Amino acid sequence: MRQISIAVLLLASSLTALGKDWDWKDAVFVGTVSANGGAAAMPIGGMIVAVPLTRTFYIVKMDHVTYSLRTSSRPNLTVNGKIKFALDGHNAHILDEDNKDRKFSIVEKVADK
Repeated sequence: MRQISIAVLLLASSLTALGKDWDWKDAVFVGTVSANGGAAAMPIGGMIVAVPLTRTFYIVKMDHVTYSLRTSSRPNLTVNGKIKFALDGHNAHILDEDNKDRKFSIVEKVADK
């Protein structure tokens, strides 16, 4: 019986974490910037082949602050389009055009002068 109680408690806490309500604010997706992130080398057919790595940064403007963000997902966003944006410590969340909550790491914040 104790194992069932623990399982129910874990399930309830995981559902609560998934359904977290963020403090969504209006923002503008400015666009992306790509930067060279080095290279990866691997042996192929007896040769060493290097492939360049590119990092993509997503730029968002909200309340006189411009955010540079990174994510491993491919969000569906329109340049200069309005988005819903929420902050979560060192992370940010964007509701993309598919209405999916996408999590980003905040790389840099720049305040307007």
